[in-house]
Amino acid sequence: MLGISSDVESKWQQAQQRKLCKVGDILLKLTPEDAEAVVRAVELVREDADRPQADRFFTVVWLQKDVLTSNGFPIGKTVVSEHVRKVCACEQAGQ
Repeated sequence: MLGISSDVESKWQQAQQRKLCKVGDILLKLTPEDAEAVVRAVELVREDADRPQADRFFTVVWLQKDVLTSNGFPIGKTVVSEHVRKVCACEQAGQ
């Protein structure tokens, strides 16, 4: 039993230390130039979100698949969508 409680406690402590979503974690791993490009891409997706869906050029799927995953950062579109919509851990952490 000690192993289970220790494992749970360890995971809980990791969760408490986590202050960013996965997109935020990725941004920290990038060069400043690449991080700036991803931040700009997020802004472009946010700006395009006001357009009708058929008219959108910059989308969450584009950011998730063609920008992040294709460059070695596999990530789900739900996580990217939450970051774009500012409902992720980054916003709660004030990032």
